[in-house]
Amino acid sequence: MTTTTWNSRTTEASLQRRPPYRTLPAGVGRVCPAPAGRSTQVVSSGPRRESIDLLPPGLDSGVVLQPKPGLSPARRKIRPPGGDLYRSELPRTSEVLPLGPRFAEDVVVGLKGALICGVSGGAIVRVHPSTSELETIADTGGRPLGLEVCADGRLIVCDAHKGLLRVDQFTGAVETLVDEVDGVRLRFCSNATAGPDGTVWFTESTNRFDFEHYMGALLEHRPSGRLFRRDPDGTVTTVLDGLYFPNGVALAPDRRSLLFTETGNYSLSRLWLAGPRQGEVEVLLSNMHGFPDNMSRFADGRSWIAMTNPRNAVLDRSATWPGFIRSAIWQLPDIMRPNPETIVWAVCVDPDGRVVDEVRGVHPSFDTATGAVEHDGRLYLASVWQDSLLSIDLRDRDSYDLANCADRANALWRNEADIR
Repeated sequence: MTTTTWNSRTTEASLQRRPPYRTLPAGVGRVCPAPAGRSTQVVSSGPRRESIDLLPPGLDSGVVLQPKPGLSPARRKIRPPGGDLYRSELPRTSEVLPLGPRFAEDVVVGLKGALICGVSGGAIVRVHPSTSELETIADTGGRPLGLEVCADGRLIVCDAHKGLLRVDQFTGAVETLVDEVDGVRLRFCSNATAGPDGTVWFTESTNRFDFEHYMGALLEHRPSGRLFRRDPDGTVTTVLDGLYFPNGVALAPDRRSLLFTETGNYSLSRLWLAGPRQGEVEVLLSNMHGFPDNMSRFADGRSWIAMTNPRNAVLDRSATWPGFIRSAIWQLPDIMRPNPETIVWAVCVDPDGRVVDEVRGVHPSFDTATGAVEHDGRLYLASVWQDSLLSIDLRDRDSYDLANCADRANALWRNEADIR
């Protein structure tokens, strides 16, 4: 674990650009920095120098890539984000928790404050924040993504290759709950939330592309994602379809609704589960400035949404391009893909979708968060592009700046939702 204290006022011009992939070593796995010692250092937020590899993010080197499927591009007009967000900076103190040469897409809090991640290669690992000790508790044999801790202590695991799983973190037993719906294999099981009665809601980001080819779904701009419900008796129902890369999902504290993100639509929506509006979908945040990913379970009325990167104007404009142009771009090697802006970013919402907290800024050794969870005054971030977790102390921050960040985000994103 490395403790880093630094200052970096973030502006759009200060965001560093970095290739989304890293080099492969000769023979096995990826080139990853050696786990840092338990030292304190003062560093600047300068760019990291990394090169490019040919594997998608967080993909184990033993996985055999299939040829890219063809695109069926859809056309739509995407509004550019309106206005600028309030300038922000990360809290001064952060800790990097190494995972070894493995990459975690999500992070949740388990027993006694231990963190739990699913990593490339299939392992489910427990991370002890105070010592950085790693403990493997199960192995799915696939690629675990979103996680949820159930009331009985067992884990719900969304595995990109295996489907919806349930894992006993004490015995390591892995049980398949759903691997197909209506006779069709789950293509990209992404994130889940569970009720106290054992009902599970989960997303499939796209039914047209595997995890390894996720960019195809974003470039295609076709709504091919779904939201499912699995009842305690095993019945699976398609609740919503035609979604733009649905990702994070969280049950509201009163269990009368659930919130879900659409990464490809830059939005947060609410599905009413009970009451006079049962079955209705309400857009809470729209035209967000970044890509919303996983959501954490609500705790004390707060749920964190990991924001991977700021939006890409070229990707937005591509939604109006002729299909043959996008298909040609898709067939180019991944190495030629434009580099995203790198940032550490997560927003926190209340059960009505109002932004109540935010962290946003550059960090010298972490970026592109895909999962987030808060515990005991700290925010823990996971990234499918990083071989570590990032721990951020939320307790030492400027309340004035914090309020301005939340107010500005609400003014922009909730107004856009009202317009929609």
